[in-house]
Amino acid sequence: VFHMLHNVIPQQCDLPIRLEPVSWSRGLELIKLGFADGIFGASYNEKRAKYAVYPMKDGQHNPAKRLRGVTYSLYKFKNSSIEWDGKQITGIDGEIGAVKSYAIVRDLREMGVNIQEYQFEMRIMKDVAIGKLKAIAMQEDVVNEFIQTHPLLGENIIKLTPPLKKKALIRDERIVFLV
Repeated sequence: VFHMLHNVIPQQCDLPIRLEPVSWSRGLELIKLGFADGIFGASYNEKRAKYAVYPMKDGQHNPAKRLRGVTYSLYKFKNSSIEWDGKQITGIDGEIGAVKSYAIVRDLREMGVNIQEYQFEMRIMKDVAIGKLKAIAMQEDVVNEFIQTHPLLGENIIKLTPPLKKKALIRDERIVFLV
């Protein structure tokens, strides 16, 4: 998608497109205020649908236009007693972190879990790897990339199963693009 937006579409359609990496919350705010025309990685929810446009079919978002799926899982520091059985989180022995504006934050709060919100993915990963956080709710692909890049820190992180949630990401949505 990045290659098409950055190279193919501007050349074939004579349409200038500027891609700008920004924080997640800033990207959503730019969309909401009309200063950007799109964002990558925004799964459908009713709150966002009030200011963002999603592919629809029969009044519902259209999963056939899905870009990819995203899976949120719970990861814990190796010495933590936190457990997840697919329905509830037990043995909470410290703070659980999540990236601010991740869809899973709302879901965990609805389960009664207190969440420490972080702005940056790298910071939250380091904090669980050193035990400052006892667990984190993160997208699996983000954690996998972090552990591949920093294998020593990954030795302290245990993935709990089953996943917390699976979501579909709709096409034409994380890097903000301005036309």
